Amino acid sequence: MLGPSRGVSEVAFLHRATRTLVLTDLAFNMQTAAKRIDRWYWQLSGVWRRFGPTYLVRRVLLHDAAVARDFVARILAWDFDRIIVSHGDVVGRDGHTIFRSAFARHC
Repeated sequence: MLGPSRGVSEVAFLHRATRTLVLTDLAFNMQTAAKRIDRWYWQLSGVWRRFGPTYLVRRVLLHDAAVARDFVARILAWDFDRIIVSHGDVVGRDGHTIFRSAFARHC
């Protein structure tokens, strides 16, 4: 668990049988948007058509570099290939590499 930080926490789960990482708010993967305003919002949030944390998540959950680095390191120690996020599309393959790239500044 990461947090609570400023009233917000994050929990990451690993489903070992399917090698799937499950995240709630730590990362988004917004690849499509039905409305232009939604696309605009995701662009401002920094996650339009890319996997990773929003600017808000960086400021709230990841602001303590040492704590964030420890949390990311624990996740990277897991064996996963897929990532399911609460916000956006599933990362169907290469999830470990994609996660490492998205959180490189916290490794």
